[in-house]
Amino acid sequence: MKIVLSFWSKPALAFNEPLARFASGWLRPEWHWYSWLWSAHTAMRSYGRVDLITDDEGKRLLVDELALPVSNVELSLQGIEAHPGLWTYGKLVTYSLQREPFLHIDADVYLWERFPAEILSAPIVVQNFEFGPRYAYDSVYEQPRRDLQGTLKVIPRCWQLYADEQTAACCGVFGGNDVESVNYCATQARQLIEHPDNAAGWSTISNRGIGGVREFNCAIEQLTMYCAAMERATDMMPLFFEDELTDGDARARQLHFTHMMGDKGRPHERAIAALEEKVRRHYPKTFDRIQEMVRQ
Repeated sequence: MKIVLSFWSKPALAFNEPLARFASGWLRPEWHWYSWLWSAHTAMRSYGRVDLITDDEGKRLLVDELALPVSNVELSLQGIEAHPGLWTYGKLVTYSLQREPFLHIDADVYLWERFPAEILSAPIVVQNFEFGPRYAYDSVYEQPRRDLQGTLKVIPRCWQLYADEQTAACCGVFGGNDVESVNYCATQARQLIEHPDNAAGWSTISNRGIGGVREFNCAIEQLTMYCAAMERATDMMPLFFEDELTDGDARARQLHFTHMMGDKGRPHERAIAALEEKVRRHYPKTFDRIQEMVRQ
């Protein structure tokens, strides 16, 4: 099982403020780069193969500047076109390009050891399921879905069949062995963005600005992944089952897994400090290079 990381630079470059461009939800851009470095290193130590799917700018930053430990670099995201607010599009393209078993991880995920065999042998792996009415489900999934259904002409059939179940698949970790089904799920989500008949609808949505467009990412990716898998009757294996989410830290320790989800500020203060110290201690030259990058 290989690990896949992806970075599409267009959403980051849409920011006018240089320091904000590569913060990606972190309060400080250097924390973002520390996380990329630690994510790649822990994945490589645990799995022995890490592929990076990116574009020219992503290669310059992650490979040429940060010397991320990756086995292969593919520039498959160079030249792809979508609104820069749709940051999930780079992930969807990456999923649809895979032709062998894989796990895609976000760059704030750290894999300290390999997952158990029952996870690594699953048809599709997701981090966890997100159910309504929890997880702010209405604002994250239901309202954006209704908005897209009222604005776009072409909507995935799987939404019509399964969206009312109010379940989505968190894709902090996503992939599996049934690559054909993974490709299908990604293609269904991509059609929301790519279908020519939806161009006018996206033109209308883009008038809301980049922040308004970003509100649709979770519905496009995570709701569609769940609904499309259900349409194909493909089993999804979550890292965390519903009853384990109440004590997520215990399950994460059992899996030797960390995901710095959500607000990358005060809620993760201690973890960020520990991350910074680990990078400083283990990769001092890269740590210094990151300081130079954020000052440019």
